[in-house]
Amino acid sequence: MPQVNQRQYARLLNRIWTDPTWRGLSHHAQWLYIAALSHPTLTYAGTIDYYPKRLAALSETTTPDTIDAAAEELQAAHYLIIDHDTDEALIRSFHRNDETIKQPNLATRVARDITQIASIALITAVTNELHRLHTEQPYLTGWKTREMWQHLQHHPPTINIPQPDPDTHTDQEVNN
Repeated sequence: MPQVNQRQYARLLNRIWTDPTWRGLSHHAQWLYIAALSHPTLTYAGTIDYYPKRLAALSETTTPDTIDAAAEELQAAHYLIIDHDTDEALIRSFHRNDETIKQPNLATRVARDITQIASIALITAVTNELHRLHTEQPYLTGWKTREMWQHLQHHPPTINIPQPDPDTHTDQEVNN
């Protein structure tokens, strides 16, 4: 039985409704994304167990087949990354949107939860996302935690991460 997290709410930014990619998704894919984001077993690493039968049980109008179709749609649009070998899925932009690295305690929890991911592909994906976020927002205090720093040092990015233009940061961002 999956462990239930202590998270009491999900952070869904309303700007998602102005994103043409999001609006181009089917309502099944949108529902599945919101269900994954608000699921009680979502880890601080941004992963959820991917069991289509269990997810289908969350609504009387879904089936494992509609879950699989919606999941493939989300994966094609880069919202989810699914490892069918380990039955895990990663919400790719989870750390950027949930702001888990703003707070040191949450960043520590993120690094610890990453160690619970079975999928090497998902570990690599979440690590690449964290490296991208670190490059874009190096001032976040969560980067300074021992656990997060060690994770980033022991897991270098496997993709080329573009360096941000230093003139694009506002004074407020630099001071945070």
